[in-house]
Amino acid sequence: MEDILEHSSLPTHLAFIMDGNGRWAQKRGLPRIAGHQRGVRAAKIVLQSAMKYRIKYITLYAFSTENFNRPQSEVTFLMNLFRRSIKKYFKFFTKNDVKFRAIGDTSKLPDDLQQAILKLQQKTADASSLVVNVALNYGARDEIVHAVQQLLDSKKDHVSWQDIRDNLYTASTPDPDMIVRTSGEYRLSNFLLLQAAYSELYFLKTYWPDVTEQTFIDIIQEFQKRDRRMGRI
Repeated sequence: MEDILEHSSLPTHLAFIMDGNGRWAQKRGLPRIAGHQRGVRAAKIVLQSAMKYRIKYITLYAFSTENFNRPQSEVTFLMNLFRRSIKKYFKFFTKNDVKFRAIGDTSKLPDDLQQAILKLQQKTADASSLVVNVALNYGARDEIVHAVQQLLDSKKDHVSWQDIRDNLYTASTPDPDMIVRTSGEYRLSNFLLLQAAYSELYFLKTYWPDVTEQTFIDIIQEFQKRDRRMGRI
């Protein structure tokens, strides 16, 4: 499969709004939590595909600031799922030279989950084959407020775009070349709003748990069809 892709025009950074877990489950007569469990497996497929096709950065929208408004039982399940997933895939990250970064206000997460995140980040800090940003308690508007507050605290009398960029959660990551949303919804839902200024957008009807390696290939091929002029003719 790898030979069908044009490696000279591969994206550097793909970002995913992992949508449709609950609907995938309900369509099968399963509880919503079954969709979230299956969604973790789809995320691993995406990371494995990224390594195979030499994509340098992946960002996954796992839990938004607004997701705390869901039923408490589902929020609790998701926090437990994040804990289990970090433990289960710890070796996957360390053995495959994959750098893990959580972006968002992780201070609002349970203490033990914060510690698990910190441990994985520290253990993979020097990894370079693939960088994975997992957005946890992330919201683009909150991210902008956070960046502005950082700049106010620094007492700068002049602010440039680079100053703002340096204070975003994604400061060390290039802007996404393409943002992909699954499940047939057509919106960004408070995800990477500043970083998306020149990103290609791609909306799939596929529910996130149904994402496969072929889906990943299709995304890259769609990206390679786009004419990215960045304001030029």
